[in-house]
Amino acid sequence: MNYPKTINDLIECFKKLPGIGGKTAERLALATLDLSDEVNAIFSDAIKNIKANTKHCKRCNAFCEEKGLPKVPKTKIHVSDSYLCGNYGSHNALIDDTIYDMLFSEGLPLDPIYTGKAFWGMKQYLYDSSISRKTILFLHTGGTPLFYDFIRDNNPEIIIDTKCSKEELLLFLQ
Repeated sequence: MNYPKTINDLIECFKKLPGIGGKTAERLALATLDLSDEVNAIFSDAIKNIKANTKHCKRCNAFCEEKGLPKVPKTKIHVSDSYLCGNYGSHNALIDDTIYDMLFSEGLPLDPIYTGKAFWGMKQYLYDSSISRKTILFLHTGGTPLFYDFIRDNNPEIIIDTKCSKEELLLFLQ
């Protein structure tokens, strides 16, 4: 369709965004015509201000509206080594159960050396500290190859296939 230059310019701008093709860019540009002047002003200001007021930490990939990340007081940080389960490489039935629970309930593979132990330790700390009804962020740090070793070593009759669903894996493990 033949649009005025202002609409064509906006279509071209939207097309520069990842995942936005010509038709979507056209729909978005035309949709701005239906927005109130107030909403268009807010939209325009947000685009103008994002580069000027937003900082990106390349080390942790976080975004904030000030230089660097806000400092967290040391009193807000708690470090505990109470959930190591002995030493490196060791795990127990509680950690193993956590690995299976997360696999079956969330489809999340955890390994017994790193993420499974860390996830179990986090859950146990939350329980021991009576922490509930809070938003908790757990960073999965990898270790997925060790998950497959764990499954193979504890269930040698199972061959993990990337096409295997959670339900199929559950049937094998029973």
